[in-house]
Amino acid sequence: MITTVKNSLAFIFISFILCQPLITKAQEKHEKEVSEESNNVESTFQNPLLINNQTVDILEKKDIEFTFQQRFGLIRNDNNMLGLYSPSNLRLGLDYGITDWLCIGTGVTKNKNIVDANVKLKLLQQTKSGSMPVSVVYFGEVSRCGLSEDELLNQNGEYDPLNRISYFHELMVARKFNEKLSLQAAVTYSYFNFIESEKENSNLGVSLLGRYKIHRQTSIIVDYDYPIKSTSSHLFKPNLGIGVEFATKNNMVQIFVTNCSVIANDEMRVCIDNHINKAEFLIGFNIARKWNLSAK
Repeated sequence: MITTVKNSLAFIFISFILCQPLITKAQEKHEKEVSEESNNVESTFQNPLLINNQTVDILEKKDIEFTFQQRFGLIRNDNNMLGLYSPSNLRLGLDYGITDWLCIGTGVTKNKNIVDANVKLKLLQQTKSGSMPVSVVYFGEVSRCGLSEDELLNQNGEYDPLNRISYFHELMVARKFNEKLSLQAAVTYSYFNFIESEKENSNLGVSLLGRYKIHRQTSIIVDYDYPIKSTSSHLFKPNLGIGVEFATKNNMVQIFVTNCSVIANDEMRVCIDNHINKAEFLIGFNIARKWNLSAK
């Protein structure tokens, strides 16, 4: 079974790379048409997801996107093949554009059996004329943890179904400086109805993202998350991710190294156990495929 999955993923990736020349002309035509029709700056980051973070990009009306996120084990030695043989974490997500400024989605994450539902709302859009210099987007998510009841008992030894619920909010501000460089900063807020005693229910953080194009469909990508608040007994660890992205209008593959093994947005700001200064990194990738359901 494991061999079949690996072979399938390898086939998807190789097919994506081989198809690049065939879809370049179609993408150039589409981008030219969008540029002529609108004053809005399009494709700030090419995709709504960059490594571990959301971006200001949002699906267009009636677009549907399937996302597969994978995180392998820590890169230690040859025995675990750079972490590929170690236990891994993954998330399957599905998002839908209700309008050009509103998107909803849902997903399932392997670790802790998490199920989430989210909404993404475009508040401001950067314009080519400069009348609006940045794009501003809100992202909100509610998650349900699927651990056993015994693992979710409160201080009185009682189980409450609400202990499974957590919330995440993010306000993103981004600017596309030119066709090569895009940068984003965001403020994040996570709240857990139930969490380990050494951690806080309420958590505030900031994130920084960057993308630099080195080819029409190839970019260097970076993300960084810093938790603002820590407790004396638990020092929250920052997250760093560096990688490469291959993206077209409807397809995206990101391959990177990061110290973040969790995928859920709220947990990523609180439950990172790997240290950057100890070089505790792992390999991860994101794959996304988008379709438009509009009748042609």
